[in-house]
Amino acid sequence: YMKLNFVAVTGKSEYLPVLQKQMEENFPKSESMPVKFMAKSKDIDLYAVFDRDLNNAFIGFEGRYVFGRGVYIFYLSVGKNFQGMGYGSRIINKIFELYPGKTVFLDLEQLDERAENALQRQRRRRFYLRNGFYYTGMGLHYYGVDYELLSSSRQGEAEKFKEIAEYLRPKGFKVTYSRLNY
Repeated sequence: YMKLNFVAVTGKSEYLPVLQKQMEENFPKSESMPVKFMAKSKDIDLYAVFDRDLNNAFIGFEGRYVFGRGVYIFYLSVGKNFQGMGYGSRIINKIFELYPGKTVFLDLEQLDERAENALQRQRRRRFYLRNGFYYTGMGLHYYGVDYELLSSSRQGEAEKFKEIAEYLRPKGFKVTYSRLNY
């Protein structure tokens, strides 16, 4: 059974190149953020994830912002060779364990059957819904991309997410909101 090891990544970490490579492989350019920027940010906790049972093989990474009443997962990435093996679920469960009583949020591209990656969007959404997330009905738009907000709370609690966005706004994170009808 996989034993995950979460290693904090800072601006001088030896893991920056491998995280950046995986960022480029797993996320469209429009959704990518320089890993070095996240690693240097005081607001984002960035972790490289390894499996101790596989000679400490690099599995992926995750970046989160922890605030008063919640946690916002900026990125969760599992290497292509390790997808479909339960690693993403284990990473999410670890985050839930670390923050009992807090609402965990994440966003993903809105479903769009015309999108080049329409199937990937559907798979990603099913994955998160199977792993403890719920619809909030809130759409987000930032950096030119439309996203859908998911929450670990059945009540959605999308208003809590606005606390994060307001805090990050002066740092360049400008979000517009919409109501989703699906």
